[in-house]
Amino acid sequence: MASEREPRRWRRRAWIALAATLAVLTGALGYGAWFGSDQAIKVQRWGPGDTTVLAARDGTVTLTDTPGARQPGIRWLEWGGAHTMLGDVVSRAPAG
Repeated sequence: MASEREPRRWRRRAWIALAATLAVLTGALGYGAWFGSDQAIKVQRWGPGDTTVLAARDGTVTLTDTPGARQPGIRWLEWGGAHTMLGDVVSRAPAG
C-alpha cells in the first residue's frame, strides 16, 4: 500500500513545484516588462515648468517662449491627471 502512494506523492510534489516555478517566472517576466517600459518612457523633468500652452489645433501646439521651450527634443506636457507627448519644434515665431 505504501508503494502505491509513493509515486502519487512524487507526481503531486512535481506538479506543485512546476506551478510554483511558473508563477515565479511569470511574476519576474511581468516585473521585467514593467521596469523596462518604465525606463523606456521615463519622463525627464528639467526647467522651472513655466511653459504655457497658448493654442492647440491642427496637430500643432503653440507654447510660450521660455528657455525650456527653446531646447530641442521631445517634450511631455502634464496637466490635471493627464499628459501627452510633443515632437520637436517645427517653427518659431519671429522675435519682436
